[in-house]
Amino acid sequence: MVGEPVRSGSFRVDRARGLELLRRFQLPDATDFLLPWLRLAAASASKRVELESLAWGLELRFHGETIPAARLADPFDCFFGGPGGEDNARYPHLVAGLLGALRHGPREVTLRSGEAGRRVRLTIDWLGRQTLLPEAAPGSGTSLRVSWRGWFTGRL
Repeated sequence: MVGEPVRSGSFRVDRARGLELLRRFQLPDATDFLLPWLRLAAASASKRVELESLAWGLELRFHGETIPAARLADPFDCFFGGPGGEDNARYPHLVAGLLGALRHGPREVTLRSGEAGRRVRLTIDWLGRQTLLPEAAPGSGTSLRVSWRGWFTGRL
């Protein structure tokens, strides 16, 4: 049976509530937040991934296709009907890792990406505030750093 449309329209999603629900139910175990970032590295055609344990956190680095500044301006947009693109499949991995890391209440999560001279730095603090700035430090590729306020007691 084929029905006739009665009316059409659109609806809005409460972004803050949507992010909170995604944060709570994204990964069965929040300590698995590195797995989506490893998938992001693979989807970015990275041939090598480096993971470094830091005094108050950890940093994952990879080379390959970088993440454009326009995407980092609102990394969660891919879950809320943001612009598509053929490489859009990479970004849910980025967001899943961010949401998993943020479930631990880190002091901040910092993502640096771009080629030398055109790098940007996205910082998300423990309250969820986002700051996107040009990155003055040399280097290329992508790095994701999670910094805790104290000792991390989760399993990695």
